[in-house]
Amino acid sequence: MQTMAFPTQTAKEYVRLYIRCLYCNNGQPETLLLLSWELGSELPEMTMSNHDEDFQGHHMRVISFPIEPFSSYVQSKNGPGGVVKLLDSFDKRLLEAMSSGMNFTYNVRSPKDMQTGYQLQNGSWTGVVGVLQKNEADFTTLIGTTSERTTVMDLTTTAYLDHMIITSLKPQLLPQYLVFFRPFTVDIWILLLFTVTIWASTLWFLEKVRSSFCGQKGNAFSEDLFYGWEIMLGNPTSGQSANSTRQMLVGWWLVVCFLMSTSFKSSLVAHLTVQGKTREINNCRDLVNQVNWAWGIDENYLFGLLVVTLKHNVDPNVRYVFEHHEKITTEDGLKKVLRGQYSFLSAKERVLEIIGSKYRNIYGQTPFYLGKEQYKASNVVGWGFRKGAPFKERLSKAITHLWESGISDRWLKEVRLANIKRNPGPTKEETELRMRAEINDLTVDSNVRILQTKHMLGVYVVLISGLSVALLAFVGEYLSIKICSACQEDIMDN
Repeated sequence: MQTMAFPTQTAKEYVRLYIRCLYCNNGQPETLLLLSWELGSELPEMTMSNHDEDFQGHHMRVISFPIEPFSSYVQSKNGPGGVVKLLDSFDKRLLEAMSSGMNFTYNVRSPKDMQTGYQLQNGSWTGVVGVLQKNEADFTTLIGTTSERTTVMDLTTTAYLDHMIITSLKPQLLPQYLVFFRPFTVDIWILLLFTVTIWASTLWFLEKVRSSFCGQKGNAFSEDLFYGWEIMLGNPTSGQSANSTRQMLVGWWLVVCFLMSTSFKSSLVAHLTVQGKTREINNCRDLVNQVNWAWGIDENYLFGLLVVTLKHNVDPNVRYVFEHHEKITTEDGLKKVLRGQYSFLSAKERVLEIIGSKYRNIYGQTPFYLGKEQYKASNVVGWGFRKGAPFKERLSKAITHLWESGISDRWLKEVRLANIKRNPGPTKEETELRMRAEINDLTVDSNVRILQTKHMLGVYVVLISGLSVALLAFVGEYLSIKICSACQEDIMDN
């Protein structure tokens, strides 16, 4: 607002004070007289009407890019670039609250190229940002902040602060054919093999030394090795000896084998009772540790603070995720997650909106798991204004009040639930068929047996592996005998 003061040259001298009101003439600019004072008389009181809170029906031109649940609308018959009809969304509720409280009207258009906006080599911008740069709109609905965008448009204070999360499939049941190997980790199995070999080698060596000064013949190494495995498996049938050295070694080995077998049996019972599942993916460290895994990042958020957060993070796992990511849309990312061996990083509210609308059953269950750790997606998500817009501060102040009141989170939850209710999802029959396909093997049922064929596959894998090794040993022994026989015949012939 501007003020002016000047004396008038009449029979009497006056001082008059004017103020420029941008919206007082039915939303148009007008100059208002605030004070008329005759010099020499008592100064009258001056009353200031609160014009800042009332736009007097001023018409606003709004540009919007659809990002559910923040902004959603139906295109006009003319397609992109025309006036749109807003659907229930965060932006619609915010616009209605602001226009009603501050007395302005508006119409909303979509960008012709249907982009949020990126900078071209000549310095101009595309999409929503380009429309504001050309002063073809007064402000845009919610848009993320970047340092480049602030050079061509002004932004309000925060209307909503979104975060990125990792979306993966819910933990899956581990393969049942490995159930007999699962009680011990790979490290323990390797250590067990190494321990049996070391014990058998020690027994064989001491027996060899003893036989050298006692004049007795010791056992072969293979006999001591198999004897060690017999004790480990709880069925010793050979290797009995009366010498104290062997008895001492075998006695302690029996104690070790008892502890190992007890640990294995108790762990096996636990794994048969409660089926194991794959690990949850809550952060980038869990993501990197996955084997034969890929991931993608929502292309709508690969700018601004998110890039800085991921690219220059102190955590090397976060940097690795950014360096090896795939750029992908939200819909395609979630479809890849469903195929398995894939995770998707996108804005939390965006993912919750799509999952709730498209990937739930009649019981409200979804196949997705959302990671617990979150990453900042953007500095500010707020309205963007054309440069020099005189109403920017007033609208920004009103948005701040709404943000501090907590109404933003409430609106988002209500919009998300409303969108889910509008989408009926699968029928009850479809849900039951899907749940039967995913039924847990441990469901209590009179016909269900805890140990089934698939649980025993691991045992047969070991059996087949042993037979294969025995066959190779037989072939090797046969070839060696044939070669030795041929060599002996050659020597006799010579």
